Amino acid sequence: STIKVPVLCLLFRDAEQGRVDLSQTLVVSKENRVGGSGILQSLRPELEMSIFDLASLMMVLSDNIATNQIIDIVGMDRVREFCKEKGLYNTWIWQKMIHQGPPPAEMPEGLIPNATTAADLGALMEQIAAETIVTPASCRKIMQIMADDIGETLEPDFINRTLVTLTHELSH
Repeated sequence: STIKVPVLCLLFRDAEQGRVDLSQTLVVSKENRVGGSGILQSLRPELEMSIFDLASLMMVLSDNIATNQIIDIVGMDRVREFCKEKGLYNTWIWQKMIHQGPPPAEMPEGLIPNATTAADLGALMEQIAAETIVTPASCRKIMQIMADDIGETLEPDFINRTLVTLTHELSH
């Protein structure tokens, strides 16, 4: 799910600009609960977690539910604008992950709803590595999320709550 990388970069830019507080906690909205990859579909719907944890799950486990929630936070139109601004002209998101139904009417005909290319992804990764896509500090956090083991990325409180939840659900 390489399409999730520009979503993560925009989220961090929004955090830098004060539009988003990565430590804010929330419950994933019902409409964002979909199948596919990730762990959130197996956890309690009312589980509260930080935006940072959602971003980590989006990248580390390619969690579609987390991705859909992050797309709501940053805005799908803004992801497309961000990609164009950063020179990623063959990267776009027109619908959420595991979307059911027809594509949006405003989507240009003939496009795949969510797509990127190897060239765009390479350019994006170069900008992250050069610490230019967002601030150097945010680029380092993005690289850490993409490189770290899940236990090193997620906040300890989230891991503890999740383990308690899974243990409880498996024992009943």
